Amino acid sequence: RFTTCDTASLTERTDKEQVRVCGIVSGIKELMTKKGDRMAFVTLEDLSGSVELVVFPETYALAMDLLKGEEPLLVSGELDVGEESCKMLANEVSLLRDVKETMTERIHIRLTTPGLDEMQMRQLKTLVQRYRGNCEVKLHIVIPNRSETIISLPEQLKMAASDEAMADVEQIFGYNVMNFE
Repeated sequence: RFTTCDTASLTERTDKEQVRVCGIVSGIKELMTKKGDRMAFVTLEDLSGSVELVVFPETYALAMDLLKGEEPLLVSGELDVGEESCKMLANEVSLLRDVKETMTERIHIRLTTPGLDEMQMRQLKTLVQRYRGNCEVKLHIVIPNRSETIISLPEQLKMAASDEAMADVEQIFGYNVMNFE
């Protein structure tokens, strides 16, 4: 959702192209520049492979703690495609969980009518109010083999795009009913 590609497909991209990848740091080698500034070579892994990040001093100073942590990251930067390798010159590093909240515009909740009851709808209203935020909420109501309707909730019922909200909604309605757009 927030990436332009995975690490396996970076070699298919063009040199100097701006890309965003997501992953977990599996290795970091810090070094000093001639000016005495710290920079790093970082290995970022996702489910399809890994890429070497070159993190120059200005970016490294801002992202050092994130790169040394264990949480999933979203990294933006420019590709350096060589004949035998592909590196990424990182210019921005963010925690993936923070990106969800800043880059998500809409929350889509898909509900199927068999088994859907008034109590569940009240619980959903409570959750929407508990997780107030900036994302528009779309309810996709499905009556199997008959019809589908998409309802935009009112402006005052905007929601935050958080993992906690998703977990609570899925606890009521089942897995994979809510996604961020």
